[in-house]
Amino acid sequence: MAVVGGLPATAEENLDAIAATLGIEDQATDYILIVDTSLSMQEEGRWGRARDALSGLADSLTPDDHVTLITFDDGAQTVFAGDAPSTNTLLGALPDEPTGTQTDIGAAIDEGVDALNRDGASEVAALVLLTDGEQLTLPDGTTLRYTTERSRMLEMINSTGPALPQG
Repeated sequence: MAVVGGLPATAEENLDAIAATLGIEDQATDYILIVDTSLSMQEEGRWGRARDALSGLADSLTPDDHVTLITFDDGAQTVFAGDAPSTNTLLGALPDEPTGTQTDIGAAIDEGVDALNRDGASEVAALVLLTDGEQLTLPDGTTLRYTTERSRMLEMINSTGPALPQG
């Protein structure tokens, strides 16, 4: 759980604080939500915490916001893209349980960068990665999907964010 000002903060409070700090409270925002659906997310309540975080974020969206929800495990796929969804719509786009046998974070980031560059994207965007960070990949290196061009694109993106605690 993130802490703002010494007190535990909800997802909505975190978003509000970030928006206020940046002076963008009234601007439409593109949210790129990337969620790990590998088997390790079943452990220690991680899947429930990820769903709770998404629920809190969905509750804080404005009608002008745009959301792209990407899941990843053996690869990455966009499972929702559109104007601010209801909590039920957003959570309904996720699998009931994570079942992927790999964790291809590279493919997820690649898909997220594509979403950031969509036609009609807002000038304000946030990329949120919900993962336990356990990289499970094939030994042949198939997860290394970054190209030099993609690496350069990522250099232009500033990011910050809390991680889900393990345990």
